[in-house]
Amino acid sequence: MRSISVPVSLGIVELPKDANMKSVTVLALLILIGTNSVTWCGQSGIIHPPLNSRFPGSRTTWQGEIWLSWLAPIQHWFVESAIAGYERGYDEGCADARAAVKRSQTRGQQNPELDCPHSERFRNKAPYYSTQMTDFCTRYPEDRDLPLAFLIKMLMGPKPKTLEEIHQSLRPRE
Repeated sequence: MRSISVPVSLGIVELPKDANMKSVTVLALLILIGTNSVTWCGQSGIIHPPLNSRFPGSRTTWQGEIWLSWLAPIQHWFVESAIAGYERGYDEGCADARAAVKRSQTRGQQNPELDCPHSERFRNKAPYYSTQMTDFCTRYPEDRDLPLAFLIKMLMGPKPKTLEEIHQSLRPRE
């Protein structure tokens, strides 16, 4: 099987020949966020002094500015990827819990069957979270140094925060 080579800072990632553009884009975005390599999508043009960022991964180019430089489909794919990760983790956790309940029931213990009531929580929500992330980066430009992974985690977490709550939770820049 032929493959597509995607350069990464320390090597090559081999993708199957039938990999579609969406999967290549998602992989590139995840590598971008993981390595903070802004040369893949171009710099936002705004370079901040190293001491001006509250987050070590955002010392030169703030991820909120990278987010705002992306086209809407790329933002949407990024959020879809995060949602897919959350859903998979949630589903696997529920499956593990169900298996544990079944095992304990076979030993004579009576436990109600475990439900996974929030399994549909993120269905069709990528546009909503994408808009929320854009609104946050637009409304609070001083908080654009917040890594995207932290922002999406606060929006999608078990106790989701509003944009104002996220802004208030960040310590002031020194």
